[in-house]
Amino acid sequence: MRRVIIGLCALALAACGAPPAATLDAAGPEGVVASVYAGETPPLDQEPTNGRWDEAMPLTDSFRALIAADDAATEPGFVGAVDFDPVIAGQDGEVRELELALIEPPADGRSVVQASFMNGSTPMIVNWTLKEEGGAWRIDNIASPTWDLRALYTNAAAAAPTDKLMGCLAYLTLAGQAIEAKTIDADGAALRTAGAAYEKAARAALPADEFEARRAEDLIGYDGGSAAQLKASAEICVAQAPKS
Repeated sequence: MRRVIIGLCALALAACGAPPAATLDAAGPEGVVASVYAGETPPLDQEPTNGRWDEAMPLTDSFRALIAADDAATEPGFVGAVDFDPVIAGQDGEVRELELALIEPPADGRSVVQASFMNGSTPMIVNWTLKEEGGAWRIDNIASPTWDLRALYTNAAAAAPTDKLMGCLAYLTLAGQAIEAKTIDADGAALRTAGAAYEKAARAALPADEFEARRAEDLIGYDGGSAAQLKASAEICVAQAPKS
């Protein structure tokens, strides 16, 4: 579930322990992060009414380019590098007891603001790296003690070709099983031909043990969508199958 509300804390920072809005420089690093938690910009996984979500969030050019590249490389029916809302450090929930701390004061055009809060009953920490660009402070990275968005996007870009091969192989295998179970109606021969092409390409790109391990993991990880979603994803994979 996407973040629908941030919670009353984000709308009344002073009452929740964060610096009062009046004491923050709205254009400074803390002010930029405070505006995100106050709901003045969309969360990272929210589609805007018009344009892209990140057009409304003040990102550096390089951070925006990483996210745009991941979006462009992610086929319909597939999940991109980030499948959670970094603002709340989870897939759903709300922020309570928000506190902001300037853990790296501005120096040489860089600053880090730490947001600590409760998401449900779980304490969370999200570090926001900001850089001065174009005369304003802009978000250059979002990280926690367990994940780093820049690293996730960068690693995904490097792994994208094999991820697509393995993902499609999983979809086509599951679709074949669904045809046998009569839960979807699709061209079984086309699925088998495409599946063989994906398997050949994936085996050529990965060590044998990694291929087998990922194949087993993906069959579990990609299972769980609706029959319609599975059929649609399999048909996309068939249309984009590697040429032998």
